[in-house]
Amino acid sequence: MKKIIFLVVLAALPGALAAQPAALDQLGGLPSLRGAPAVPAAVPAVPEVSKDRNTLMLLDPRTGKVQAVVPVGGGFIYASTGKFQPAVYNGSGYILSDGQYLPVVGGGRKARSAGLSGKWLGQGEWTYQGSGAHCYMDMEFEDGADYLFRKSGYFDCSVAGLAVEPARFVKKGTQLLDQAGQVAGSYENNVITLNEAYDANVDIKTIIKVSGLHFDYSEVWTEKSGRELYNIQGRLFTGGKARVAGPAAQKMWEALNLMAKFEDLPLHVIAGDADTISVRSLTCASEMYDACSFFVKVNGAEKLIVHTDAAGKIIDALYENGIYPSEDDPSLSQSAGNVSCTKTGGNYECAIGDKK
Repeated sequence: MKKIIFLVVLAALPGALAAQPAALDQLGGLPSLRGAPAVPAAVPAVPEVSKDRNTLMLLDPRTGKVQAVVPVGGGFIYASTGKFQPAVYNGSGYILSDGQYLPVVGGGRKARSAGLSGKWLGQGEWTYQGSGAHCYMDMEFEDGADYLFRKSGYFDCSVAGLAVEPARFVKKGTQLLDQAGQVAGSYENNVITLNEAYDANVDIKTIIKVSGLHFDYSEVWTEKSGRELYNIQGRLFTGGKARVAGPAAQKMWEALNLMAKFEDLPLHVIAGDADTISVRSLTCASEMYDACSFFVKVNGAEKLIVHTDAAGKIIDALYENGIYPSEDDPSLSQSAGNVSCTKTGGNYECAIGDKK
């Protein structure tokens, strides 16, 4: 079941939006937008980067851009420029000294188990009869061996808020069964399809395609007559853990190997036939020029490296492994908490994500 809550009526959306009783569950009242109050932040001296923190991805609502940052005491450092920004962290984002709130939309969260388990954050677009509203999206799932539990979700789209209520599905082969034992969808090859009913007149079809540390989300509301009411599309991210093998893993290993050669770093760990290269808090950007920053262990000590020569190859490898920047701007940053790739003979395997 989905609940729509109108927040602000904009002229950009047709007036007919409010005249769809079949698709509206709640009207009236203006729930406060989620986010932090405008609390001024102290301005401390610029600290050094803490090696105990992972890279975060922050969304700047003023520009719509996503920036990779390294959390430090009293604020954060932009990974692309090294500039320190005083700010206060409130658990889900940062509040700047002018009261601007920058939500965390990727990186730096707890590792996730296989499939959909964990919390996901992202953004997307809610379209109605050709008019659209930008959305901030969050969802949480529990993906068990024999069940899929949609724990919660909320899409904040300025014009309207969509609350996604909990639902539990039983896995039977590739089928997903609802609590009445009826087929409600499927789960196969990292693609989840759900067919739910809002009421007797409106159906909701949801498709979730999981790829690495993100999933693409599609939700379409359709009347029984076939007329489309709402179309919601988005991409959500998690600081999770993914295991890849084959050509994608080979591309990442070779990119890290090239970087190690350029930087003259002893990063290879040899165990029998296995040759492993590992980095932590990897962030790459190509807005001005290709550059990557990361932590590596050299002679037992962890060091922060900013690298350019093999950055383009690393960026391509991140794309190959399903780690993308925002769809709004393909020049924005890509980030992974930990990357560890192993070459064993002619076989390649990578673990990409955060440490548990």
